[in-house]
This record gives sequence, C-alpha cells and structure tokens, in this order.
Amino acid sequence: MSKRITLRRKPDRGIDDRTAIYAVLDQGLMAHVGLIAGEGTDAHPVVIPMLYARYGDQLLLHGSPASRLLRTA
Repeated sequence: MSKRITLRRKPDRGIDDRTAIYAVLDQGLMAHVGLIAGEGTDAHPVVIPMLYARYGDQLLLHGSPASRLLRTA
C-alpha cells in the first residue's frame, strides 16, 4: 500500500489480500460510494448508495451517466 492509503486506525483489521477483497465484493450488491464534490470553499463530501458488480479487476457502478457522482468520478 502507498503512504496515502495506509490504514492507520486498527490496521490489524485491514485486508490487503486481493483474493479476500474479491470474495467480499462478490458477496455484496450495494456499496456506499463517497467523493468530494465541488471545488475550493464549495467542496463537500457526498456519499451515495449504489449497486455494483465486479468484472475482473474492474468495479462497475450502476447509475446514470448524467449523475453528479459518476461525472465527478
């Protein structure tokens, strides 16, 4: 893991094994996807529940291409 994504709080609970991560993703259906919307002083966090699927190494998110979240991501 890079320094930017290093788990700091309770690192013993983290999983970095790709097979284990894929198993968790394959059992799920919905994810809460978060990002920072806006810029400068207007920047704010947005979290939206979305359906997802995994295709190989890609995570596919279900949503409208016109949505703010998918345009920002």
